[in-house]
Parts: sequence; C-alpha cells; structure tokens
Amino acid sequence: KKVGDWMKSTSNKPFFGDNYIHDKGEDKGRKEVVFTAELPEGGEYEVRFGYTPGTNRARKVPVTIEHLEGPTTIQVNQRKKPPINDNFLILGRFQFGAGKAVVTISNAGTSDVVIADAVGFVPVAVLENDTAAGERLAKLRVDILPAHVCYTWRHRSFGSSANNHLLGELCGLVLANARWPG
Repeated sequence: KKVGDWMKSTSNKPFFGDNYIHDKGEDKGRKEVVFTAELPEGGEYEVRFGYTPGTNRARKVPVTIEHLEGPTTIQVNQRKKPPINDNFLILGRFQFGAGKAVVTISNAGTSDVVIADAVGFVPVAVLENDTAAGERLAKLRVDILPAHVCYTWRHRSFGSSANNHLLGELCGLVLANARWPG
C-alpha cells in the first residue's frame, strides 16, 4: 500500500523485480509505503529491506517493523550500499506470529530522496540450516581457485597491467560462484 505520490524508477541497479519507487524528495512526512506478507508459520524471521543506494538518498529513513514484541523503528542510511546483492539490508531478527507481517517505510524526518524497493522475511531456521553456500565455497577453494592461482602466477606479466586482467578474472570466478550457485 502506498500513501502519497511515489514515482517508479529503474535508473539505479540492482533492484528487485521490475522497478523500485521513490518519494521524489517531496512531501516530507506525508508519504509511506506499507509492505505486507503472509507468513505461513510463526517464529523468528530475519527482516530484509531492499533499496538502491545513491548520493542523493536520505540518511535516516524510518523503517518500522511490526512484530510480536511491538513496533521497532530503524533509521536506514540509503547512501550506504546494502550488503546482500548490493540491494538488501538486514534490519534484524524478530518474532512474528503466523499471518500478516507489516513493514512501513516513511519519508518523515528526511530531507533527501527515499527509496522503497522490497521487503523480505526469511525464517531464521532456514538460514541456520543452509549449508549449500558453505559447500560451494569449499568447492571453490579446493577445486577451482588453486588452478587459477597457478595459471595467474605462471602467466604473469612483469611491468604491465595484464596482471590486473588475471586478478579480475579470479575475482569474477569468486563472484560468479556466489551469485549463481550450482
């Protein structure tokens, strides 16, 4: 649910879905976006907030999570790049009952542009049982990286920038393995 006039945009990437919305830096204190989700079961969830960072973004965006212990408001600096896929910031872990979960993003008290892209609820039990990421990293360390490190060392170029290309290739392998598992 949107309160006030929010503008769709695809200018800054990455974002979740087809676009994100922003408050155009206008009507401060009169706009909010209410994200809701139907949680299949009660328990502890990690709440994640998606936004695209930028130099014109608000530094103290109020994000309110309504959970079993009552509402919690967190100030988010949208100039900082979110750590998960450059799009999602972990707001914290909260207890929820089964059913409707609500997170509200407001532009109250802000002076710059406020972004609202997505909100995610991840069961903590799933996070604690996810061993696939660790297995992929182990495979990367044992099978893939040593061979490429040896190649990079054997084919290094003295006095040129060609080494930068080889190092970039290694970094690309690490990122590709983390981004597109399997």
